[in-house]
Amino acid sequence: MEAARHFFTLERRGADGVTLRAKLEHIASTTKRRPAALDGPEIPPQAAHVFGWFLELNQGRRSNGFGLDPLGWGDIRDWSALTATELRPYEVRLLKRLDTAFLSVMNAKEPTDGN
Repeated sequence: MEAARHFFTLERRGADGVTLRAKLEHIASTTKRRPAALDGPEIPPQAAHVFGWFLELNQGRRSNGFGLDPLGWGDIRDWSALTATELRPYEVRLLKRLDTAFLSVMNAKEPTDGN
């Protein structure tokens, strides 16, 4: 989950609509020095397929007007049927854990710069 949280943190958009990854990559290209925050744990190879599935599912995520809806069991079942992807129980549990981590990162308060 640490690797997923790092990935999600980099993909989170700030109030300006720009992802943290884009900001850090801009700093890297401007200064020719890679910010340490870009480097983090890698998704374990044995979980990479489930992480890829989560990213696909995430593209179809709905919003309720107040924020992002969690992925429901029906969303996962429907995606599985539509893509002819047979899921094992542990993979379904991992998808739900990834969703919880994703929502936690996306719903976190944006850090302030002290001003």
